[in-house]
Amino acid sequence: MNVLVRVDASAKIGSGHLMRCLALARGLATRGASVRFAMRDLAPAMLDMVTPEFPVLLLPARYESETEEGAAGSLVPWLDDLEAVERALGGEPVDWCIVDHYGLDATWEEGAHSFAQRLMVIDDLANRSHAAELLLDQNLTANDGAYADLVPSHCKQLLGPSYALLRDEFGEYEERYPERPVRRVLVNFGGADPTGETMKVLDALQGLSGVAVEVVAGKANPSWQAVRDRCQDKGWQACHHVDDMAARMRQADIAVGAGGTTTWERASTGLPTICIAVAANQIANAQLMAEQGAQLYLGRSAEVTVPVIAVALRKLVEDADLRISMAQLSRRLVDGHGVDRACTALFAIDAGRTGSP
Repeated sequence: MNVLVRVDASAKIGSGHLMRCLALARGLATRGASVRFAMRDLAPAMLDMVTPEFPVLLLPARYESETEEGAAGSLVPWLDDLEAVERALGGEPVDWCIVDHYGLDATWEEGAHSFAQRLMVIDDLANRSHAAELLLDQNLTANDGAYADLVPSHCKQLLGPSYALLRDEFGEYEERYPERPVRRVLVNFGGADPTGETMKVLDALQGLSGVAVEVVAGKANPSWQAVRDRCQDKGWQACHHVDDMAARMRQADIAVGAGGTTTWERASTGLPTICIAVAANQIANAQLMAEQGAQLYLGRSAEVTVPVIAVALRKLVEDADLRISMAQLSRRLVDGHGVDRACTALFAIDAGRTGSP
């Protein structure tokens, strides 16, 4: 099976789309698929996350009709993009095209059928039409009616956190002991942290004594130097991208982070979390997680101040019962085996179409 993954990543777009696509790509490759990525040349650091494992078909950073790189939801000129993908493929067809991009919709997807037999869409907005055989939305906001008028009748839908696309290590169960005193705080705001939340959290942590702090900053974080300097001054640990996030989450007692893809990583390890939304599309899911008791949600980044973060930190540090409850509830939502379920669904559709067993 030949698979093409169409996804972009940059400081403005973030790395969440890419990270979940990489997790799915690894699962497919393990099952014998040949996987390539098609990405715009927006951020070398993001491309470097893919190239050690998968070939990348490099697409233009700019199209003639664009003036500047947009944010995650900015529309991509669909015809220019399709032509660029087709040129990169060199006329070679693929069995599946997996697209994870807020800037592409059914128009692009219908055109992609010229080089792809089948399409899978990864989405979490339910705000535009799709032309796909398979759709995955791993968020709590996903439900049976969310895409009712947005996908064709034959499209199979994989909805909810049980389909969260996480690396294999997040599916390995390890007992957590949230009742013990808080000894370690993990701070991580994804690959970019465009709103500068990491520095706000470090300011709030200055009033918390006797606790080790570890910051994991992504490769696209524009404030990396300031973060590293602050951590050096305080004797805290700062890492610039890591490959063992699951282990670090299991070592931590509480976390402070954003409401994107990392939400499901923290949940799968049962890590009690203080969440700050750094984009509009994170708000609804973050609120639902909080309503179900799986995390503390402070609001959108622009509204969250250092004192608010400091109060939340102290509350979580001092309330062992709350940490226990959050650990149990979050783990029930996400067991870390979403990639397995998604791959099974994709291969089942492929088998039905090709007549293979």
